[in-house]
Amino acid sequence: MKNSCVRFSTRLPSRFDFQNSVLIYDRVLEKKFGPWIRRFPRRYGVRSGEYLKAVENFAGHAAAISKVGEGLSVREMQIVALGGGSVGDFAGFVASVFKRGVRLVHVPSTWLSAIDSAHGGKTALNVGGIKNQIGTFYPASEVLICRDLLLNQGPARFDDAKAEAAKVALLTSAALWTKTQKVRDESGLFRLLPDLIRAKLKIVALDPKETSGHRHLLNFGHTVGHALESSLHLSHGEAVSLGLRFAIDWAGGALAQKDLWGIATRAQLRRALARLKNPARALAQDKKMVTNKRIRFIFVSRPGYPSIREVSVSDILAEIERQKNA
Repeated sequence: MKNSCVRFSTRLPSRFDFQNSVLIYDRVLEKKFGPWIRRFPRRYGVRSGEYLKAVENFAGHAAAISKVGEGLSVREMQIVALGGGSVGDFAGFVASVFKRGVRLVHVPSTWLSAIDSAHGGKTALNVGGIKNQIGTFYPASEVLICRDLLLNQGPARFDDAKAEAAKVALLTSAALWTKTQKVRDESGLFRLLPDLIRAKLKIVALDPKETSGHRHLLNFGHTVGHALESSLHLSHGEAVSLGLRFAIDWAGGALAQKDLWGIATRAQLRRALARLKNPARALAQDKKMVTNKRIRFIFVSRPGYPSIREVSVSDILAEIERQKNA
């Protein structure tokens, strides 16, 4: 599976194949980026979020997008995804199945998608409120990363992004972790993006379609994080931050003794775990499940030294109770 071509720019491109594109975009971007959006004669606005990815709604979306794309040949057509992770997951799935596959271009509008979800080729829909139960591996031909688009988000999204950046850095090396901790603002994070993206793609290249299990490393922080996200309706970044703290504290070691850049404190995690309802159901749907009772869980006790261990669902539930009451 080939990696996408990643291009960085200051502004959204003025030279682009607008005529042969179907733009699937987050409507919230119309206010500031409407002129660029309206250059696409074929466009489909959506509301971002997990509701967009619900498989129950897909037939209606597919029919509407098919109508928007009428008259374009399969060879010429491309789906352009302008938005964050949920828009990218949804539009990527559309591109992978529409006419048995058309060219895909990601234009990530959030830090989370620019760091993570726009790279590596995963697409996804949700089933019954459980995240990412249906999907394909379908890398974009191109990922366009625009500085103006990313710096438009505000401080809350920047805080969310810090958890994803911390995840990639902790998996990779002490050197990248040190660089990441020095980031203080959005401009600093933009300068670090090439390093973070390369680090993620190195992991993807070792296991493009999750056949060996090595790519499961990228789910560091996501097992309990996804359970918290679904149950408490948290942002993805906040949930990953909490999930990272849970995994680090379970692993022990020097990292567990510190307050870490981009990662929730132990007190924040305790409060979230106290509100968590029915974690067993969410854990049972985890994609890293190897049997009906065991999950591949990712531990990191020091930067650059991750490990994957099979643990039982009951082990995780017991650790949730331990950390909740610590």
